[in-house]
Amino acid sequence: MSIYYYYNKDIIKGISKLTSIEKLDLTSKLTASRSAIMAIPSGYSNAGIKVGESLSVNDLLEMFLIHSANEVGYIFAEEISGNIENFANLMNQKALELGCTNTHFTNPSGIHDVNHYSTAYDMAVLTNYALNNKVFAEIVGTKKISINWNGNSREISNTNELLGNYNGVYGVKTGFTFGAGRCLISACKRNGLDVIVVVLGANTKKDRTNDSVKILNYVNSSYEMVDISSIIMNSFEKGSKYFEENVKYEKIANKAEIELKSMENTIYPILKNKISQITSKSFLMLKISNNMQKNTKIGIVQIYVDSKLLVGYDIILSNAIVKKDAKYYISDIFKNYCRYFCSKS
Repeated sequence: MSIYYYYNKDIIKGISKLTSIEKLDLTSKLTASRSAIMAIPSGYSNAGIKVGESLSVNDLLEMFLIHSANEVGYIFAEEISGNIENFANLMNQKALELGCTNTHFTNPSGIHDVNHYSTAYDMAVLTNYALNNKVFAEIVGTKKISINWNGNSREISNTNELLGNYNGVYGVKTGFTFGAGRCLISACKRNGLDVIVVVLGANTKKDRTNDSVKILNYVNSSYEMVDISSIIMNSFEKGSKYFEENVKYEKIANKAEIELKSMENTIYPILKNKISQITSKSFLMLKISNNMQKNTKIGIVQIYVDSKLLVGYDIILSNAIVKKDAKYYISDIFKNYCRYFCSKS
């Protein structure tokens, strides 16, 4: 089976949960309907919620991800959208907004369907988005939790075998169907490196764990976070000097002033053996001849690692360029006239 059709059931469940977080009040209570409970085929994990039972949205969310309670997805779907199809459309809309063009959802739980699929890349994108939600991040990073259910305290445990066992792992979730195999998406932050690893289609839990650890070990031992701000500024300053010395103006009433558009993100993961191979180039327009608005892009600083482009930073005008008009020429003649006669007096 192609990896295109593999999907992590519980991360898809997580996107369903995230949609629920964005739509529901965490303190409100929802009641399980018969259709929601009966939507789960036998053999799929559930929390054993009974028809008519009411639980808080927050408790349901914790059951949903930590315990993989599939029926919760259907409870949320009915509450938010009225039915499964409409809720799946919300999930698909969110996926497309994030650029996940190889993903399509048909249900909120990840239960197998030939039209329910994704890719490792799309799963990483969706996970990265989801982790920006504090509620989501907190729940997928919880090892164990107790839920007060019908007057009794019930402890549920996270099935993510790396959580608490691999330094830096703070989520996210396991998954399994016979079509998808054993899946694990891990989020790990160590020494400034924040990594999402997606392993899909493993034959066993041991395989998915070992593969995830191998990837995490490679990333953490091979990459280093490098601040390239000084390289950017040095390149920009050299480019600015060259620009001032060589720019040509045609019928322009003022000189161009330039600046970098943004330097918000200047720290990147670089292979340790490639750090010495970081280089930069500045490219700038050297002919200014038309009216140009402030913030117009007129160049770029590009950063390379081992001759491969890493990132570019736009160079923009910090002032508007004004074209010479009749008023300018009259003013210029007057200035020259005064200068000439003042020097004679």
